[in-house]
Amino acid sequence: MPVTSEQMRMARAALNWTVRGLAEATGLHRNTISNIEVGRYAGDPSTLAAIENVLRRAGVEFIDDGGPGVRLRKPHQSRPSQSARAKVIPKDAKSPILTSELIRAARALVRWEQRDLAEASAVSLATIKRLEAMRGVLAAHRSTLMALRRALESVGIEFTDGSAPGVRLRADSKKNPGGGPGS
Repeated sequence: MPVTSEQMRMARAALNWTVRGLAEATGLHRNTISNIEVGRYAGDPSTLAAIENVLRRAGVEFIDDGGPGVRLRKPHQSRPSQSARAKVIPKDAKSPILTSELIRAARALVRWEQRDLAEASAVSLATIKRLEAMRGVLAAHRSTLMALRRALESVGIEFTDGSAPGVRLRADSKKNPGGGPGS
């Protein structure tokens, strides 16, 4: 199954890539990427294959069971702080394991800006910006992580926990295409 526009947005967000960055990596024009992502252009099979191949090489795994989604196949080893933090979190921890990449990918899937997540979660915009600027596992109070997760889950985001965490839109959910909460 070819990559979907939602998966492209989620993958770019998880990798923290811009449209321009994906365009350069694929050799496509940035308008082609933008037009596919917003649905103006479906993309021909060779274009979609090129995009999918570049994203896969960057570490993205596409998941389709229960709705389209993405996850990063491997943690970025260039981030020593991530591995150091991951070791201190016990496997049976009650706090949700969230990464900045998962939060950005989830926001991209529902087309939320940071301010929309702040409004929906009652977490300050400054805190969300600070957390998303970190790489890897988020270091925050349990209540903050739970508020972020609840806000995203309330609009249909499903976190796929386990050995390869990712995000996808629940099959039974309705997207909030206009953007933020209350739209």
